[in-house]
Amino acid sequence: MLAIDDAARNATIALEGDERVSVLAMAQAVRDHIPGVRIDHVPARPGDFRGRPVSNAAAEALLGWRPTTRFADGVRQYVEWYMANRQPTRDQVVSLPPRQADGVGVPASSE
Repeated sequence: MLAIDDAARNATIALEGDERVSVLAMAQAVRDHIPGVRIDHVPARPGDFRGRPVSNAAAEALLGWRPTTRFADGVRQYVEWYMANRQPTRDQVVSLPPRQADGVGVPASSE
């Protein structure tokens, strides 16, 4: 764990990449790595914003942190990690009849 000096204590510090990426570009990056992902375009909602300036100045000044991974590479690495480490969801697990998964409720053999 990094020791935090007094200047950084309780400060809000953005940890962002150096590149400005639109929501559409984010969605496209995910779609590029996951088959079957569809992008649905919807109208803007009140409060939505088009972007903001990216600055890691506080992170670098207070923590000595700078981004080292490009956005597209980070998405690819995350998707690869997720696919290798995910747990099956309920609909991906083969269902067994009630109480037979642990051997309880299985009829005794007639030997």
